Amino acid sequence: MAISATATKKETQFLWEGKDKRGNKVRGKSLAANEAALRADLRRQGVAATRVKTPRTAFRSGGKVLPMDIAVFARQLATMMAAGIPMVQAFEIIGNGHDKPAVQKLVLDIKNTIEGGSTLHDSLAKHPLYFDDLFVNLVEAGEQAGALETLLDKIATYKEKTEALKKKIKKALFYPMAVLAVALIVSGVGVLAYMQSSLTALFVEGIIGQAWRRRRMLREIAKMSGHVVVAGAGATGKHAIEELLVTQTPFVAIDRSEQVLTQLSEELCGDAGKMLHVLGDATLDHVLLAAGVARARGVVAALTHDKDNLYVTLSARSLNAQARIVSKVVEDEAAPKIIKAGATSIVNPTMIGGRRLASELIRPVVNEFLDQMLRDKDKNLRLEEVVIERGSTFAGVALKDTPIRRETRALVIAARGADRSFVYNPDPEYVIAEGTTLIVLGETDSIVKLRQLVTG
Repeated sequence: MAISATATKKETQFLWEGKDKRGNKVRGKSLAANEAALRADLRRQGVAATRVKTPRTAFRSGGKVLPMDIAVFARQLATMMAAGIPMVQAFEIIGNGHDKPAVQKLVLDIKNTIEGGSTLHDSLAKHPLYFDDLFVNLVEAGEQAGALETLLDKIATYKEKTEALKKKIKKALFYPMAVLAVALIVSGVGVLAYMQSSLTALFVEGIIGQAWRRRRMLREIAKMSGHVVVAGAGATGKHAIEELLVTQTPFVAIDRSEQVLTQLSEELCGDAGKMLHVLGDATLDHVLLAAGVARARGVVAALTHDKDNLYVTLSARSLNAQARIVSKVVEDEAAPKIIKAGATSIVNPTMIGGRRLASELIRPVVNEFLDQMLRDKDKNLRLEEVVIERGSTFAGVALKDTPIRRETRALVIAARGADRSFVYNPDPEYVIAEGTTLIVLGETDSIVKLRQLVTG
């Protein structure tokens, strides 16, 4: 039910609730000189007012800006900018169309700051209560990379998932506590002892247990150094992870699907929680940092789309200038861009697949040998590289005088000198110099032993 009034300069708008002559609850907005005049006017219309307040009072009582409001704001801004709406106009639409006065004021304040000549990230930084450093830094990165809409959309997704997880945890905490209270009242101390074990299992196996296991895994990752970060555990990333496992190379996998990570861990490691991983979007800096990219010796960018692998490459290179970064490339024209972004090397699965098809036709026996070498689970033969560092006992020694064949049974196929030239099938008299890289064929355990001999 709505009540209208003639507006004057001294009248104030009020929000009111009450009951009509039939006892039905009604509410509305009206203009009046003061609250007493409004109540009198409502009585004349047959309404008994039970609550009267001004919009300012309503703002104080229920106008708090919530994290979900920020997520919705980020999503709306990303959508409007992607549709070609200018930023200032998008802010005006969002601000004027929001139900919460507090959100209206926040959005319009930011709009006014932008109109004054400030950038978006500077404008957001003036409201640290609602926009943390991560939010502001990601927006700044988006402005500099020309991908603001994409990053805003990713921020919105991250905040929505965070709030959903908080709600699940609160819900998971409420139910056990309620059950515990009932048990205390009804059954006393005896039943309480029984319920304690059940509640413990509920905590460990439920959401809190998952969160605890995730935190334990992150602590293990924080201790790692010199490992490999695999961004993307899909069709391509899975095979990269298989090879890292076979060669006993420490790694951390990143994927946004918990189901994919769990299934892959069960399939390759025999335990859903054994494979070290980080659940999240690998294009975001904080996810890469959680995987230890700053301490990693290598990064594999194996996401589905070239633009995502470009983001991973750019972020990984900015966070670790020394790491070797190998990126998957789908489209040929994306290759030079990814190289410029900081990739050490690129791999085109389509090109490799085409060459393999031709190779199967031209040299089938060679391909059969390579397949058996890679698939033999008993021997795990691999072509590996072993670097002769400064101070190694192998430096300055002829190949025939080293214990390579005697101790490891590995076969030296080639050697690359400091000038980056290769010597294929080196003679027994070939003298190994510091900085030489030996290309050897041998079982995985033998390669590990050879590396120990070289550094010993």
